Amino acid sequence: MRKSKSMAVGFLLGTLVCGGALGFSLDRVLTRPACDANTDRQAVRAFMASKLQLSPLQRAQVDSLLDIRHREISRIVAPVRPQLDSVREATRAQIKRLLDAGQQQRFQAWVDESKKEDAKQ
Repeated sequence: MRKSKSMAVGFLLGTLVCGGALGFSLDRVLTRPACDANTDRQAVRAFMASKLQLSPLQRAQVDSLLDIRHREISRIVAPVRPQLDSVREATRAQIKRLLDAGQQQRFQAWVDESKKEDAKQ
């Protein structure tokens, strides 16, 4: 009796964790902005410059600092990129198994668009 209760609790916890991970992943895939990363960066920089009322010299200096930050983050993430990509692909495969044929086609279109955006970075 005790063993089956432990198994049931373990199963429920596993289901909760998997469901949470799947929901988070699906949210990331479905709500990803349609514009490319460079446009996003430029929009954020323009917004910041406007909000802070930066002078042209200040804006150039802030842009330089943000470029350095982007390069540093890219350098730090590079060694684990294959692992991140592996997790992403495994999650996409799990999501596809949940979808019907029409949903799979739409999902694949989103995935393809996401890959194009990633290639631009």
